[in-house]
Parts: sequence; C-alpha cells; structure tokens
Amino acid sequence: MTDAAPVTPGGGRPRPTVTERVGDWLLLPAGARRPDPRRGEGPWRRVDGDGAAELFESGPGPDWSGCPRRRIDVPGWRLWVYGELYPVAEDPAELLRAACGRDPDGTATFDPSGLDGHFLLVARGEGEGDWRLFTNRFGTLHGYVGRSGDRVAAGSGFRDVAAAVHADRLDWIGLAGLFSHGFFPDDRTHFEEVRQLRPACGYRWTARSDAVGPVGRRYWSWARRTWGHGRDEAVDELGRRLGAVMADLGPRPGDGARVALPLSGGLDSRSTLAALGDGALGDGVGLWTYGYGYGRRSIETRIGRRLARRRGLDFHGFEIGPYLFDRLSVVDGALEGFQDVIQARQICVSEELAARSDVVIAAHWGDVWLDGMGVRPDAGDDDLVDSVLRRVQKRGRRWLLDELVRPHLGEDPDPLLRRRVGASLEGYRHLDDPDLRLKAWKTDHWSARWTTASLRAFQVASFPRLPFYSIRLTDFLTSLPTPWLSGRGLQIDYLKRFAPDLSRVRWQAGDANLYLYPYRRALLPVRAVRKLGRLLRRERVLERNWEVQLLGPQGRRGLESRLLAPGLRLHDLVPPARIRPLVERFLAEPTPALGYTVSMLLSFGVWLEGG
Repeated sequence: MTDAAPVTPGGGRPRPTVTERVGDWLLLPAGARRPDPRRGEGPWRRVDGDGAAELFESGPGPDWSGCPRRRIDVPGWRLWVYGELYPVAEDPAELLRAACGRDPDGTATFDPSGLDGHFLLVARGEGEGDWRLFTNRFGTLHGYVGRSGDRVAAGSGFRDVAAAVHADRLDWIGLAGLFSHGFFPDDRTHFEEVRQLRPACGYRWTARSDAVGPVGRRYWSWARRTWGHGRDEAVDELGRRLGAVMADLGPRPGDGARVALPLSGGLDSRSTLAALGDGALGDGVGLWTYGYGYGRRSIETRIGRRLARRRGLDFHGFEIGPYLFDRLSVVDGALEGFQDVIQARQICVSEELAARSDVVIAAHWGDVWLDGMGVRPDAGDDDLVDSVLRRVQKRGRRWLLDELVRPHLGEDPDPLLRRRVGASLEGYRHLDDPDLRLKAWKTDHWSARWTTASLRAFQVASFPRLPFYSIRLTDFLTSLPTPWLSGRGLQIDYLKRFAPDLSRVRWQAGDANLYLYPYRRALLPVRAVRKLGRLLRRERVLERNWEVQLLGPQGRRGLESRLLAPGLRLHDLVPPARIRPLVERFLAEPTPALGYTVSMLLSFGVWLEGG
C-alpha cells in the first residue's frame, strides 16, 4: 500500500471510497520504532503520515478478523473510519461531510455527534501534526493512548500501544476496579502509562508526549428529551425504528454480505428477528441463525431453534464443551485482559462463524435500554452510589483485593472505589431522572469497559453490527417514561403486536411465553413439575461457563498449568503457596463466588504471560 497524498482542503465532492479489512492501527511519532503487531498479520504497513506522525495498519490474521476500514477525504480532513457508519448502505463520505465545519477564523472543525454506528475515527487535519481521534457516542470500538517519557502512541490494540511506550507500571487503582467490578474504572487500564479512549470524546494527538492528555474533550452529552405521545404510539414507534435499523444492518437481497443472527432464550435476539420481518427472509438472502448452550437439552438452543422455525429458517445449535484452555491464547488476544476470559463464550463457535458470515448481529445492551433500572424517583446521590455498587461488586472479589491489590495500595480498595463511583456519577447530575442517570452511567462505564470488550470475541471471526447502540433507537428509548420500560413491558408489547408468532415461544427468563407471562405465578406448579422431572432423571442444568471450563479434567490441568506451574509472572505478585489453597477449595466446593475469584485470577495470570 502506498503512502497517501496530502490533505486537500476546500470544496469539491469527496473521492470514492473503498472498504478494506485491517487488523489493527497504530499512530506513532514520525520515525519512532514500531513494536511487532500483537494480533493479526505483520509487519505494520505505513498508510499515511506527515513530518510529525505516521499511521500504520496491520492485516487481519487467522485468529483476528479485525474490522472494516475506509479512508475518506472531506474538506479540511483526511479520515480513516475504522468499523462501520450506520446506515451501512449510505455513502459514508456524505455522512462525514455533514460533520465538517469551520470556525470563524477559518479553522477546520469536525463534529461527530450526529454520526451513528460502531466505529472509531482517526483524522489528519490541514496543519502538520494536527491529528485527532474520535470515539463514537458509546465508545463501542476501543482505542488507547499511551505516553511514557518522550514516547507516545495511540492505537486499537492495547498491547501494541503499551509496547510502543514501554509501559511497565501496573495501575493498582485500575486493577482494583477490574477485580472488584469485572471492568476497569474510568479510562484506566493495566498500566499507568496507557489510557482507554472515553466514549463521545475527541482527542487532539501530537507527537509531543506532554501534549497528549489522558482525558478527551466530550462532544456530546446526555440529555432528557421527552416523548410527546402516548404509550401505544411508542410501541408503534419502536417497531418503526427497530425495523429501519434492522433493514439496514441485516441481510439485504443482492448485498452479498453473509449475516449471522444469534438466537437465544432472551428478548433482544428475538426482537432483532422480529424486526427483520418475513419479507426480508426470502431466497438469496445470506442469513445464518445459530445458538449455543450447555448440553443437548439446553433451553437456550431449544428456544433459538423454535424461533428460527417460526420464520422458516435453518438453525444451527452448538453444545458448549471445555474449549477454553485449547483456545486461551485466542481469547486473550481478543480481550487483552479487559474481561474475565470465562465470559467470551463466542469463541466456542468462532471457526463456524468465520466460515459462514462476514458480519454478526450482536443484540447487546437492549436489556438496558428496554427496561428500568429499579431506582426510586426520589433517589439521592448516596442511593445511586449504593445502587451502582450493588450491581457491579462481584462476589468473590475479596481474595483478589486482599492478596493482590491491598499490599500495593496500602489501604482497603472498597472505600476508594466507592469514592470513585461517587465522583463519576457527578457528571450526570444535570439529568433530573435518577433512572436515566444510572442508565447513562452504566452505558458510559459498564458498557464501554465491559460489554463492548466482549464484542472483540466476535472479531476473532466476524465483525459485529450493533442495533441497540444505534442512536436512531437510543435517542428514542431514552425519551420514554421509565414506567413504560420497567419489566420489559414496552418490548413485550412490541413483540406481541409485531411478532405474535415469536411471542408464543417461551421466554427463558420469564419461564413462559409472552402471552402467559403476566400469569406466571399461576404456572408455579408446572415449573415445580419440570424441576422434579429433572431431579428424577438426575439431570444437572448447567448455565454457567466457569463450571464447564474449570471443573472437568481439562480445567483442572489448565488451572495447574496456568496458576501453579513454576516460574509464572503471577508468582511475583502472589506466591503459589497462597494460590494453591484457593484452587483446591474451589475444586472441592465450587461456588459462584469462588468461580469468579479463580477465573479472574486466571485471566490476570494469562494477561501477565502475554497470552
């Protein structure tokens, strides 16, 4: 790939754009030494640069499909769009052109607040060394910036950025959050020298290390916009908007893109299928439906198969077996230590997903937008902090905090983390609805740090499209009164109105179909008979991945190898004499709390070893 020409400011229509697939990107000062790519195929290829900085890209690899990328020139800017802008069928150059402007002094400006999609933008301005980074509104596609001494870097791969700046100081406040909550707080990472780019922020990047700030400038803020119509009209509007989003992101006749649609026992994947409509599922449409669960009688795959059959679709059900230790390096390469390795169940079907799809519909975060947070309307600041901590604090965190974090912090991490949660909630005080305040916090923190990290497990095989992160939906759903959403009420009514056939299929969490769900108390005897039948058949219902991955023979051998083998870096932080009793207690009496402790310790140990 040759170097691109300089940016040409001024008018004129943008040049035609071509979508390419890349593994990762890395932005460095001109002439800086490049680390070897940690994912995908090497070596790095220079794609653009000026006298101050250079942009490099790696190719996809056998265990990392990366993401789509387009380079687009618009007035005042050269832009690299990593990921996808929605609607995907529209010309992205026109969408980006609409975000361009000029200050009164003639300086080129860029406002991405109206852009929709799963993307991150790298932009080079008219002046030498004028580089910008823009996350999307919800920070769904991750990027990192690092600095240490005179070294500075930005990129899509955490390990690439850390290696470029020689990061080596563990961030114990960040790790306290990871062990306690399952995700890093604020924009922290494993290293003090590296920060994750925040949602809805623009960053000015220069080759001078003292000019790279850890906090970007926010270009969009949460606001309460009130829906001015009745609840019945809101159900219709949800159908219209979700239908429009899925018509854009789902399979289209003649498009050529192969789309995978996971189906499970929940309401969100069912809603994506409902929104496709019968007319979108005809001959010549590249749609593959699948699901996975534990055992041949998995309720997840049984419900997924029934949903697919209602729409005349083939369904491929997969049984999750003990895959983890065979594919641990692949899991770690995708997650990069930002999530418990047990959570990335997508990896178990990644080979089939890669063979059958180009994109996958990931219905994440629908359960947040389409439900209430259970917060009282008069909840105060302390109430909201308590509510957050009840949701995020993990059973089983105590051993990790006491054995790993406290010796380095010199204090109990719990009060520190509580103060940080309280401080982070201050940014949402302008929202007069406590439920929306909590939902906004959860999206900016939990989603941006944990939920969207799991999307990288899809990228091992296929690029995810995110209907429930489309601002066409979120702007509408955040305008609705909380009581309409509580208990999934609006979503249930949407499904009964627009997809009665799918509504007659059992909802796993509700243990009834959507018509019988309001009378679920009367169904308690039926559920008791089901449970008695399982006991008589001596069926053990597995619904937790840590049981499958850690408790069998492969799991026991894997824990011994990854946590107790001589010479592990983990032993520099906690001696094996402290780890062995924990592992033995877990294997003798496995509980969810101990399962979390051991799996998160495993995740950290694997990250320390580099995969």
